Amino acid sequence: MENLPKKGQLANVFKLLFLELSKLKLFLFLVLGLVVLVLVIKTKIIPFPGVKEKGESVETTTPTGSSLVPSGPVVAVNPNMVEFPEGLVLALPVGRENLDKAILDEGYSQVLSFFLPNQTLIRAVFGGRVTQVLYNQKPFPGDLAFNEIRLERNDGEFWVSYVFVGEILVQEDQGVVEGEVLAKAGEGGLGFRSGANLSIWLHNKNDEMVKLTKEIFN
Repeated sequence: MENLPKKGQLANVFKLLFLELSKLKLFLFLVLGLVVLVLVIKTKIIPFPGVKEKGESVETTTPTGSSLVPSGPVVAVNPNMVEFPEGLVLALPVGRENLDKAILDEGYSQVLSFFLPNQTLIRAVFGGRVTQVLYNQKPFPGDLAFNEIRLERNDGEFWVSYVFVGEILVQEDQGVVEGEVLAKAGEGGLGFRSGANLSIWLHNKNDEMVKLTKEIFN
């Protein structure tokens, strides 16, 4: 460089300085980009897959429509149940021909479900008092709404739950006799009960579900 004219030496100096500055600018640009990326993740401007704050819950989307209805029967509470007491007999809630077509939950026989023609009368399986009447229950948005009647036996030893699509014909705290009409079945069925429009659960006074069979109805 000593042999170059002064103008040539000066030009080379500026060229070297320009190259060094370019390297420095590239380095600073990369550092700045990394800092911005960290800030973006921390402030959640861009949702990063798999990155979440400690204690943050993960949101899930719920499908809409009939996909919300289970493909098979839903066990009412749990599979634990007590045996049906020896000697206890229940009156038919519907005609014998409808009982023959009814189904028990597979593996969990605490629920008996019926497929009733429209306007079929639903009756009390024993005498007692209507303790609760529930209208338009809809646990599954894609399914039909249903009504529920809870009937306690006169001695308080048992109570039965009627879950059905149809019309309620009694009111809370009403006394009924065995075989009295409680409701009328409506059209359609509940997806979570395999398309049935009436399901019956029997409980004892300890709120334990009682194992059902078709043979207990007389």
